[in-house]
Amino acid sequence: MTLTRNYTLTSFDSALVYIPYIPVTVDGVEYQSNRLALAFMTYDIPEGEEKQIFGPKQNMKAPIRFYEVRGFLLYLLLAALTIILAVYLLVRYHDDRPILKKIKIEPKVPAHIRALSLFEELRQSGSSHGEDSKAYYTQLTDILREYINERFGFNATEMTSYEILEHLEESRDKESLSELRDLLSTSDMVKFAKFKPMLNENDRNLVSALEFVNETKVEVPEEELQPKEEETVVEVKRSREARMALLAAGLIVAAAGVAFLVQTYLKLYYLFF
Repeated sequence: MTLTRNYTLTSFDSALVYIPYIPVTVDGVEYQSNRLALAFMTYDIPEGEEKQIFGPKQNMKAPIRFYEVRGFLLYLLLAALTIILAVYLLVRYHDDRPILKKIKIEPKVPAHIRALSLFEELRQSGSSHGEDSKAYYTQLTDILREYINERFGFNATEMTSYEILEHLEESRDKESLSELRDLLSTSDMVKFAKFKPMLNENDRNLVSALEFVNETKVEVPEEELQPKEEETVVEVKRSREARMALLAAGLIVAAAGVAFLVQTYLKLYYLFF
């Protein structure tokens, strides 16, 4: 029987390495192998080959893996978030002054511009040439009543045609209202007497409504039609209890931020040092 044992020896300098005996027991009797010694000798560098001999390499640094730095990154993120929140709460605690806000005010669209725009939409819809004359005249007179309501200051939307003309005659002569009278009369006959007007009559009544608006409109200066910005003061005054709560919350969050910063430093120290 042959027993074999392998040794791997490394030496960076001359030395004599002792290898002890190997005990072997056979039938209850112990036998010892020979004792050995290995001599390591220095290496004589031949002349001219000095550059072929290199010294020992430095220890290599293993690459850092994500699982090793995830704790550091987590605490760094928590520290950043808590510090930002603490700063926000403390700023809110000190900021107890009124706030100035700029509000953009859109000018009110003049009555004649809105009415003319709606008349144009009605014309483009083609309902004046449709079969449903009642719907057409209802839209036409509703637009006209809304204009009269805003322009002359009385509730034309809740009045009869006769009442509207009666109020208008107080500020205008009867002759100037003849076309408007014909329009309202035709509208009443269409809506209540099932009258079927001619197509050209529908167009003429639309033109009459447009002319009435243009003759009675009130021009508005261009600068009043531009949007305006106004500053308004919004009072933001907190109670003493609310301010104390903000202060306490800010300090607690700040303390948590400092704790997370300490943990971040420790993680960084253990990782690289």
